[in-house]
Amino acid sequence: MDTLTRPAGRLLAIVAIVAAAAALGGALFVVSGIGHAAPAEGGYPVTIAPGITPSLTSEQVAGISRGYLDAQTPQLAAPALHRPPLVLAEWATRARDAGVHEPRVPPAAVAQQPDRVVWVVLVSGDLLNLGDFPWSRSGAPDPEGTIVIDDASGTILGVYPHDPPGFDSPEPTGP
Repeated sequence: MDTLTRPAGRLLAIVAIVAAAAALGGALFVVSGIGHAAPAEGGYPVTIAPGITPSLTSEQVAGISRGYLDAQTPQLAAPALHRPPLVLAEWATRARDAGVHEPRVPPAAVAQQPDRVVWVVLVSGDLLNLGDFPWSRSGAPDPEGTIVIDDASGTILGVYPHDPPGFDSPEPTGP
């Protein structure tokens, strides 16, 4: 039986993560166990897949996501439609598994570096989707969606607007 599936093994992994975070300047990302979600400081769940040791903290990933959303606001054609940026959930995972959280992640892009660590971030805000990214192309805007971020560089790889319940708009185009 895998050590991390036993409660003592999970506790040891959590203690190791907390100790490593403290040694790296106090940056702390909250996990309730490897592969299980736990609320972060912002109140949203953060899940780190088993075997993943992210370079970025949950807070840094949220900052990148909110920065992207904030940059969209001045481009709104109807300012009354502005939605404040909000991170709803984060997952740190291997690129090959990113499609579990965002089905429109292109397999061809993932195949180039399937073991790269990425963050999939579920957000709400001004997802205007006006620009192209390495893993996505511009398309229809929506008030919710996901942003995929490369853990090593902090670069946004893809933006995927989604319709929240009660909304209906065209799907954005893929790469």
